[in-house]
Amino acid sequence: MNDFDKAARYAIKRLNEEGFLRWILPKSSNGWKWTGWLDTQTIAFPGEPDRRCDTVAAFEHVEQRKPPCAFVIESQSEVKFDILQRGGEYALRLNREVFYQASNPQVPYTWGLVVLNLTGAEQANEWAMKPEEFGEFELSVKAKVFTLREMDSAAILSQIEANELSWAILAWIPLMWGAEKSETVERWRRIVESKVDQSRWGELAWLVKFFAELAKRSDVWKPGWEDWYVLKSQVGEELREEGRVSERRESVFDLLRGRFGNDLPPEVVSRLNAELQVPILTQWFRIAMNCPSLDVFRQQIGCP
Repeated sequence: MNDFDKAARYAIKRLNEEGFLRWILPKSSNGWKWTGWLDTQTIAFPGEPDRRCDTVAAFEHVEQRKPPCAFVIESQSEVKFDILQRGGEYALRLNREVFYQASNPQVPYTWGLVVLNLTGAEQANEWAMKPEEFGEFELSVKAKVFTLREMDSAAILSQIEANELSWAILAWIPLMWGAEKSETVERWRRIVESKVDQSRWGELAWLVKFFAELAKRSDVWKPGWEDWYVLKSQVGEELREEGRVSERRESVFDLLRGRFGNDLPPEVVSRLNAELQVPILTQWFRIAMNCPSLDVFRQQIGCP
């Protein structure tokens, strides 16, 4: 995952999660409750074995009258035109392996796909494969595709001013149409100062720096944030630490699967995914190297 994709993930999950989700899934306001990000760390995104999609949002109906649903949210710093096929493949695998309720009775999620293109031209939101002369056969994927370059920055800023959108959407403005203008930057700054707690300005500045660089607009955007106290080192170190944790956790998973098979006990998977400290995961890696069985490993890492 490159730095731009990491910045996108940070903007999605660390600023105002629900505000972001209400933007990309406005119908989720109609009787739905966001219940969190689903744990899909053991399921690799198709074609990218070294990366996991951790932005999978789950919703349940407030009145329990409709089945729970979940959405794979995939951001791309560059347009990949096979994203609908790969996203559809990923959603189908999640449909088989990740459940709202695993048993008694089994309750599945209904799944959707959202693609967030940080740069590049607009792309189709539907892919279909249909053998000629066999009309009854068809495979298709239909997604919601956000092409930020085609979104009007002035209109989005007006919605934020009117409290129709969360302040968290301010992070994405440099990637939108019209964001190459200095007056857009000046307006963006005024809105930040009026709508956002000063303790969050550093995060926005750090994200805007990345996104303006990606959009090749660094020169016009730098005056918008350069005199703020930017928490660049703190946020960057946090993301680097996340990467170290993820790499160490995956090394434990790979070692356990290599020694004991792919079907690890759910409680072991949950325990590994919940641990956020590199030294502890390193200790568990050493245990995994030497323990004679999964039962011994489970006992030594404190699984119930």
